[in-house]
Amino acid sequence: MAFNQDMKALVPGADVDADYLLYAMIARKHALVSQIGTSAHGTRRMGSASIAELLLPLPRSDEQGEIARALRSIEEREERVSDARSALNELFDAMLQSLMTGRIRMKDQDLRPPEAHAP
Repeated sequence: MAFNQDMKALVPGADVDADYLLYAMIARKHALVSQIGTSAHGTRRMGSASIAELLLPLPRSDEQGEIARALRSIEEREERVSDARSALNELFDAMLQSLMTGRIRMKDQDLRPPEAHAP
């Protein structure tokens, strides 16, 4: 692992929820990225002043927690949906392969809508 002199760390104080700080920083990513410059030796860097001057909304501590929990819940739901989509894509690919190779024959399938299957 290598570190250099341009490493920065943000350590939240007692009145700042760490997860909230993460989401607030992500929300301001464009402002941070615009402050990235090039050092004298050619590497990319962000000055400490750029971070110190970044304005972030700071609601009450309990609100920060609520916001972070809500955003985390959304991320978890997005991940579940993405996993389900991947599983459906894999199923589609497997079914397509079975249909194209003749392992499954369409003439043997009942393709009527579910409501048409009345007893």
